Amino acid sequence: MRWRSTFDLAEVLYDLVTRRSQPRSAAVVIRNLDGVPRGGRVLDLGAGTGRITMNVEASTGTRVTACDVDLLALTAGHSSVTGGVVGADGQALPFESGSFAAVYLVYVLHHVPDQMRVLAEVRRVLDSGGRIVLVEFDARSSLVRLFRLLARATRRRCSFHAPGSLAALLEASGFDAEVGVLDRATFVVKGRLLRRLSRTPRGACGPDRRALRAE
Repeated sequence: MRWRSTFDLAEVLYDLVTRRSQPRSAAVVIRNLDGVPRGGRVLDLGAGTGRITMNVEASTGTRVTACDVDLLALTAGHSSVTGGVVGADGQALPFESGSFAAVYLVYVLHHVPDQMRVLAEVRRVLDSGGRIVLVEFDARSSLVRLFRLLARATRRRCSFHAPGSLAALLEASGFDAEVGVLDRATFVVKGRLLRRLSRTPRGACGPDRRALRAE
């Protein structure tokens, strides 16, 4: 019973933080998609209920595909976007290579067991010079320290990064990387595909070792 109540508390806290930040997160994504042409294909990876997806599509005129491992969450959120709704794991995306002009992930990567594999899939589905935008919690923040305690209590694994660590991970995956600090707890890293790697980058067997892991 105690474990269940802790699990519920963790869910409520996490949802509260991420939901309250959704309008700003959408604005950050929209700003960093500047230059993607109207009608260009964009992937929202880990779209959740699709609220940010719809905001981004309406503001940019791009065709956004909402993708999440939890298809029920997407359909429950009544996400209606021109790029469609897809239930899939980010570690094995069901899209052809070079399908998208941009991919963005908002508070998603820290949930992923194999972050290098997801970034390799993002690289694969991007067209030449495609963009990636990542909005994340800063591993050094007090908020993440609280998340890590709750993750241990609920037996979850989360791997958070500091801005420099995530930028290095992007660069190792074949992107350039530019960091922007949003506040004391969150940041954005944007990148552009520089090259196509013929082999999986070293370290692809798991998250970057510089991440702070909660388990």
